[in-house]
Amino acid sequence: MSKSKLIVANWKANPLTSTEAKTIAKGIIKSAKKYSSVDVVMCPSALHMETVSKLQKTPAVALGAQNTYPGTVGSHTGEATIDMLKQVGVTHVIVGHSERRLMGETEQDVAVRLHTVLKNKMTPIMCIGELERDKEARYLSFIHDQLIHSLGHIEKKDLAKVVIAYEPVWAIGASDSDAMKGSDMYEMVIFIQRIINDAYGADVVKKVKILYGGSVSPINAGDIMENGHVDGLLIGRQSLHSENFGKIIEIASKVQ
Repeated sequence: MSKSKLIVANWKANPLTSTEAKTIAKGIIKSAKKYSSVDVVMCPSALHMETVSKLQKTPAVALGAQNTYPGTVGSHTGEATIDMLKQVGVTHVIVGHSERRLMGETEQDVAVRLHTVLKNKMTPIMCIGELERDKEARYLSFIHDQLIHSLGHIEKKDLAKVVIAYEPVWAIGASDSDAMKGSDMYEMVIFIQRIINDAYGADVVKKVKILYGGSVSPINAGDIMENGHVDGLLIGRQSLHSENFGKIIEIASKVQ
């Protein structure tokens, strides 16, 4: 994957109908076509995956999944395997999202999913992030351990294929003004790069894309990308509003 800005739409359990899904997807595709310098990924719910896939007659937008089951097709009620995802054209998979972790997924679970996605030559978007921040900065140790353990025993040659999305849980669903500032995000980018440097070496650090997620909107997207020095954004709520999402794509196209 190139080092152009990467903007990921995570629809979560939205929208309600396939008609709404088509409308949102068409709007995002229309905007993405205008800005070839930005990589765009749409991650609809499993129910709308095939609906969205049929609309993608252009390489302007890649199809992503919000999760995957690491096993093979079989008796796994409620799961979608990696082979199923490949059948509908999925190229990116979110793993370790905070909402999945809160439902019980462990770092070991995330590591297994990460390896499964890489083994199948797809791009994992691995989420990390603390629940809250403390004055003693213990959250930094939490981020360190979460990142290292979620990567598992991934080989150095595969690390550049992993997208790391920093999504602090305390910022999710907050107002624009309460979201993370670009300058604060830059400090976290440096911290994450330091962890990668210590574990894998300096030569791979700049090859790993780092995204930010958590109450991103057209109001703060520019500050986060430019002053936060991130490689892109993981967007939830605003990805359901194709006009606003399009504005964020446009902003990303102007950030060097």
